[in-house]
This record gives sequence, C-alpha cells and structure tokens, in this order.
Amino acid sequence: MQTPMKSRFDTKSLIAGFLVGSAVIFCIAPSGMAPGSVGRFQTVLNDSGTVVMTDTTTGQAWNTDFVGPANMRDPDFRKPKLQ
Repeated sequence: MQTPMKSRFDTKSLIAGFLVGSAVIFCIAPSGMAPGSVGRFQTVLNDSGTVVMTDTTTGQAWNTDFVGPANMRDPDFRKPKLQ
C-alpha cells in the first residue's frame, strides 16, 4: 500500500516563480502600444452612417460610409494606423 504524498510548497521557489512571472508580464504587456497612442485617435459616427477616424497628432483623417455606396469608402480605413 502506498502512502499519500504530502504536498509542500517551497517558499523560495514560489517567490522566485512569482517574480519571474511578473517580470515577463511587465516586459511583454506594453510592447503592443506605441508611446502616446492612448487617446490619439478619435472616431465619430454621424446620423447618415459615415464614420470618420482622426489622428489627433497628425490631423490625418480616414472616413468610410457603411450605409452608402462602396466608392465612398476610404481604402486605408481598415489598415493599421501606427507602424
């Protein structure tokens, strides 16, 4: 008959694992955001179904009309804005 194993946490390993995991999260998480990109883009939808997205830093604007004809759509509207 086997005796059940006692499960004990090694405190040093637990702390080391927590610190390494936290460091990985803090290094990876902000990598997808460009500096100053929060609040940089403003999007407005008017009553006729036209969407205008404006880059408040450069002043460039993209528009698309989800209701009207396809020729009213900006071809760059869905492309990435920050590279």
